[in-house]
This record gives sequence, C-alpha cells and structure tokens, in this order.
Amino acid sequence: MNYRFANNIRLHQDKESPFINFVQVKEVTEWIGKKGKAERLERNFTFITDIAVTKIILFNLQKEVARAGK
Repeated sequence: MNYRFANNIRLHQDKESPFINFVQVKEVTEWIGKKGKAERLERNFTFITDIAVTKIILFNLQKEVARAGK
C-alpha cells in the first residue's frame, strides 16, 4: 500500500471553506490468473478528516488493516 497525505488544506477553494486533512491510499494486488497470465488490481481510496495525519498514524493504520485481514 502506498499513502499520500496533506494536512490543513481547504475543502474548497473559497476562503470560507473549512480546513481538512486528506489521505489517499493506493492498494495494488498482483497474482497469476487461471490461464497463467499475470493480473493486477489497483484500488484507490481517499479520506478526509479533522485529525492531523502523520507517518506514525499511517503506519499504525496499515498494521490495523493487516490485522483485520487475518
């Protein structure tokens, strides 16, 4: 999984718009299909929050997602 994030950005371009924190997660799954051909599935997820995002928070989120998948 790849993560990108930005803190303290406006939700819209106007000055009245609230500040938000943005996270984008890119998940790539690769496997060999039934016919022996390499296949790839790429999914993108985006989130907005009022909680400040840091690399530590993203690392902990990745651990939680992995644990939930088991």
